Amino acid sequence: MTVSGQNLTNIIADITYDPFVPQEQAANGGELLAHYQAPLLDGSDAYMEVETGTYDPNDPSTRTWNEQKFTWSGGQLVSVWNFASDWQSLKLAPLGGWEPVFHGVLSGSYVYVPGAGGSVSQLNKSNGSVVNQFRFQGSNNNTYVNGPLVADGSGNIYYNAIRYADPNNIYGDDVVNSWLVKIATDGTVTTATYASLVPNPVTTCLGTFGTDTLPWPPSATANPGTVTCGSQRPGINVAPVISPDGNTLYTVSRTHFSSRNAYLVAVNLPSLTPKWKSSFLGLLNDGCNNDAGTFPGSVLPAILYAFENSGSQYIAGTREPECEKVDEARVNTGKIVVPEKLQKVILVPENQIEGEDEVRV
Repeated sequence: MTVSGQNLTNIIADITYDPFVPQEQAANGGELLAHYQAPLLDGSDAYMEVETGTYDPNDPSTRTWNEQKFTWSGGQLVSVWNFASDWQSLKLAPLGGWEPVFHGVLSGSYVYVPGAGGSVSQLNKSNGSVVNQFRFQGSNNNTYVNGPLVADGSGNIYYNAIRYADPNNIYGDDVVNSWLVKIATDGTVTTATYASLVPNPVTTCLGTFGTDTLPWPPSATANPGTVTCGSQRPGINVAPVISPDGNTLYTVSRTHFSSRNAYLVAVNLPSLTPKWKSSFLGLLNDGCNNDAGTFPGSVLPAILYAFENSGSQYIAGTREPECEKVDEARVNTGKIVVPEKLQKVILVPENQIEGEDEVRV
């Protein structure tokens, strides 16, 4: 469908939906690391996430995430109703300051929004009243809706959820479980665990070389050693994607403790059974830091870093004579990390250093 858009010459509405931006930036070195719901548009109506409460960088429970309906009236975008959800964000420190997203979905006569304990609230889109609240077996107060809700063409709702051993220290232990959840149009809730969707995953996870050993690898035979993999689970902020024919759902999974051991996963619909999985290991090549792109598979230009311990500049990557012997877990592996753009899976070649600490989700 072709639609003519308006010229971007006038501000016709100005709505503050996150009043805490200055505090969020102050807590993160000037960066805004929050994720926001995309406005849900329905004719002259718009449904938006709005944050209220008070801001505490160490305690997200002081804030409230709301779903609010706006409509055009008399040339103004005015509020019609507000629903205060009991959904809560994980603590931000283990996520490198990145804030997970609160993201509802519009389907038919209803708006569905995330809630506490892995639940979802079904709201009447006309007046915001609660029609139903859905929970699934196995969830508890340590379970979190783990990204945007999505709807298929028939009105079924899908989303990811994770149950943590300790939500205050999510990497202190393995996850208890994680699920792909479906809410059918008749209100029936079914689930599939990520353990069932990703059968026979990798069980040995390679670690990484430290920056004190640059350039990588330290030698042609160097091995960074192994780390604990943990269970397969969805990446934080991942929205399931449904094929146009409605027969397949796509998602991404990773080991809890190692972001570079991850899979693209296809799921049969409506059965929620595994269709196939494809590993991200070995997909990318840093091209021996060849920014001219003449080495086959080159995907990123060289990145230079100055290190205090030597006062020299190194290329963050491999020794060119040994470029075909590089550590697979450090250079050419796609990672599931906190995406800078909502609902995108980003494959990050490991020669793109993310700072002193890896950001894990």
